[in-house]
Amino acid sequence: MEIYQKRNIVGHVKALAPVFEANLAQLAEHPLAGECRGLGLLGALDLSPDKTSDGFATIGKVGARMAAELVDRGLIVRAVVDSIVFCPPMIITADELDEMFAPIKDALDATMDWAKAEGFL
Repeated sequence: MEIYQKRNIVGHVKALAPVFEANLAQLAEHPLAGECRGLGLLGALDLSPDKTSDGFATIGKVGARMAAELVDRGLIVRAVVDSIVFCPPMIITADELDEMFAPIKDALDATMDWAKAEGFL
């Protein structure tokens, strides 16, 4: 608790939350993106075959592929079924947040191409 107070971690997270949430909201424009949600520095991107669907007929495959695409691009995330969960360290900077989100659109494009080829879309 002393380190949290000394480094004002809570204030830092509050200051960066709008940057994180703005980056996350931009992902919602992608055709493979369903719901995007975040609070503070925690966020999730639901992958969906279209904007009105509840998800893929075969669950978990597209999320796993997206996570692998991101790992190939240097970003470690957690796939929870067909949602990609983001949880950067609380000491991250605004520039590092932008760097974290930079490869995601490319990974979404690659995942969408794969999903089409595999018959998920």
